[in-house]
Amino acid sequence: MARLVSSLAEGLAIRTNTPVRALRRAGSGYMVLLDGGREVSADAVALALPAPAAARVLAEARPELPTASRVLAQTEQADTATVVLGYPRAAVADLPALAGNGMLVPSGSGTLLKAVTHLSTKWPHLDTSDDPDTYLVRLSAGRAGSSEAADLDDDALVTRLRADLARLEGIDAEPSHALVRRWRTGIPQLTVGHVGRLRAVRAELESGWPGVQLVGASYDGIGLTSCIASGQRAAAAIAARLAGGPHRTDSTRTEGRS
Repeated sequence: MARLVSSLAEGLAIRTNTPVRALRRAGSGYMVLLDGGREVSADAVALALPAPAAARVLAEARPELPTASRVLAQTEQADTATVVLGYPRAAVADLPALAGNGMLVPSGSGTLLKAVTHLSTKWPHLDTSDDPDTYLVRLSAGRAGSSEAADLDDDALVTRLRADLARLEGIDAEPSHALVRRWRTGIPQLTVGHVGRLRAVRAELESGWPGVQLVGASYDGIGLTSCIASGQRAAAAIAARLAGGPHRTDSTRTEGRS
């Protein structure tokens, strides 16, 4: 993933730690207002932001775009967390569960654990990494409509997930490593009616602010493939507009309730 991002960024001017505060019309193009009062002019803009963040950026445009900001702000989000555990390989070597790539746990199971990925089984380069005596497992938590994972501190989260893992897969060894990562409001919930709402927002943008494209998981699906397709469609639409040709912005596929 890091190599993919680096390759895509090669040759581009990338500004990190530079929040965008607002987007405004400026003649036939746009003015991007950055943190600290700085401005960047643009012929077109791809808003590759979560829907609530895009809503904030478009808030000043409500007189021209009465629907977009309001609808985007209503997109539900789910908090998620992942825990990567490292086990001494000898302690887990004979467990049958680790022969597979992992498992998904249904919402009605009563567990905090949502998914398990046996990293060292699924990804061969991790199995032969700098620490071959360690077996890596990734645990995921966080479900739509629940703040349980977000309400636990890191130690309590690890304890709960390890208990679920022991019950479901028989892994009860003491891990030698534990790494917790959290994404607040990290997974958009594309609920019933999403396709119609998104179509209305994109039609409003096309009519009132042509050249502004919505890109990413909040719009066209949370999977990596869907996000790539979303970016490709937006890039094609922007390129066609700047070249003066016809373009289409409707999404063709969406996936995605966590």
